[in-house]
Amino acid sequence: AFLVGGELSDVLWRQRMDNKISKLKNHFIICGAGTVGIMIIEEMIRTKRPFVAIESDPAKVLKIREMDSNILIIEGDAHDDDILIRAGIKRALGMACVLGNDQENLFVAVTARFHCSALRIIAQCSSPKDRPKFIRAGVDSVVSPQFIGALRLASEMFRPHVVTFLDTMLRDKRQEVRIEEVTVYPDSP
Repeated sequence: AFLVGGELSDVLWRQRMDNKISKLKNHFIICGAGTVGIMIIEEMIRTKRPFVAIESDPAKVLKIREMDSNILIIEGDAHDDDILIRAGIKRALGMACVLGNDQENLFVAVTARFHCSALRIIAQCSSPKDRPKFIRAGVDSVVSPQFIGALRLASEMFRPHVVTFLDTMLRDKRQEVRIEEVTVYPDSP
């Protein structure tokens, strides 16, 4: 009874997830829930942005469910067309590819671009020499955590007050301060 009840509960949870995801529009998709993916998920929650996470590791999926049972997550392989379609790839605004390695991120980005030409795709790339391949494959922006980390370390040495300001803006739990992008049209007052 315990096993059947647990399996039934899991099936019902998956159905609820799929139902909620099917209603999403203009959301974001996060492929991978490793260290970087979890940080993106936390930022999405803090800034109240609609998103779906895709993760193939059942232990990571469970960890995310324990963080917040309302997080929309699909347990599956982001390389799989059906999983991306379940995540609402054709209705999404953007996607972050933060899987285990550059090859996986590149393949998922190409697959996503195949399904949605208007999707904004951001991909993690560890090797700077591979950046042009990502751009040619249709990735809108390529981010290297190692490069950004190195810039951050240098900034800590040269511009500590600026870094402190940015840290306060991004990490202060008492007040959410973010810089947003707004389009100002020529005929705007």
